[in-house]
Amino acid sequence: MEPHRGTTVLVLGILGIALCYICGPIAWVMANKDIAKMNVGLMDPTGLEQTKAGKICGIIGTVFLILGTIFAVVYVIIMVVIIVIIIVIILVTISTIIVLIVIIGIINITDDDDSGGQDDDNDKYEDGDDDYDADKGDDGDEVLSTTKLITYIKT
Repeated sequence: MEPHRGTTVLVLGILGIALCYICGPIAWVMANKDIAKMNVGLMDPTGLEQTKAGKICGIIGTVFLILGTIFAVVYVIIMVVIIVIIIVIILVTISTIIVLIVIIGIINITDDDDSGGQDDDNDKYEDGDDDYDADKGDDGDEVLSTTKLITYIKT
């Protein structure tokens, strides 16, 4: 007749609840095997109560292990989605800035004609002048300020 492992199963079950969740399923499996051997008479039945308590603790530890694993997987998925959203926002912002820079660079309105791209009879800008007030750009060309550029685009 084999000696019982009730104390071992109970310790593993308690560890499965308190510290190391992987010990829960080990305690549960060991307890099932030991209880079957005790029922047949191959193992000392004096540790039956400890083995049953270890089995219950093992079941609880196994539930904690499963819930912890589900929580961890959901957490990782949520973090990946948040990171992807942040990256998309950053890329959209950068591409928008690049597009605006390109648009401002393409629309380079100079003082070549007095109309500024407008009809002569409807040649009023935001400040009420008949002509736009140009600022000097880096290359010496006269370009519209941002406010006047927006006004130009609207009209």
